[in-house]
Amino acid sequence: MATIAPPPPGRGCWPYRSWVLLAFAVPAAIVWAGIGLALAALLPHETARWAAVAYATVFGILEVVGRRGRGPTTRWQVPAPWVRHRHESVNILVWGALLGPGLLTRNPYASIWMLALLLASLGHPPVAAAVGAAAGLVHGGSRALGVLRELRPGGIPDYSTFVARGITWRVADGATLVAVAALVATARG
Repeated sequence: MATIAPPPPGRGCWPYRSWVLLAFAVPAAIVWAGIGLALAALLPHETARWAAVAYATVFGILEVVGRRGRGPTTRWQVPAPWVRHRHESVNILVWGALLGPGLLTRNPYASIWMLALLLASLGHPPVAAAVGAAAGLVHGGSRALGVLRELRPGGIPDYSTFVARGITWRVADGATLVAVAALVATARG
């Protein structure tokens, strides 16, 4: 299986890290801007708002109490032939374009789809596109930082630590969803 090589040591790591950040964040910003533009133009914002409240409440509670009710996801992974025997820059671009937006590959947290509903609820396509682009930059950048962290020596934790972190983050994701549901339900708008 092809992977992303660790960054070079010393000062040479900044161009590499910058390329990884850009490869993940820019496609994510473009994808989420497009989603925001399209959904805000197509869906009635009040319908999207209440769908967001219902989604966040259901999946937030399930995640907080540790139930297996995951939000929509896929088990698809980047096919090995797409990155095998390719130049490192191409591999980074492929991984970034597919993993950065967080839609095509497995995402264990229900909150990723909440973003689509929140963008639709804005009701103004240009605003939803701008907010989507900003959220995409943050999401893609954070995924890139996670990849870079794991590339450090000792960056990949042992299995039990990995599972414990996943449970902790899923509970945090659920609590955030419940809080967002309360905010969206009480917002005027």
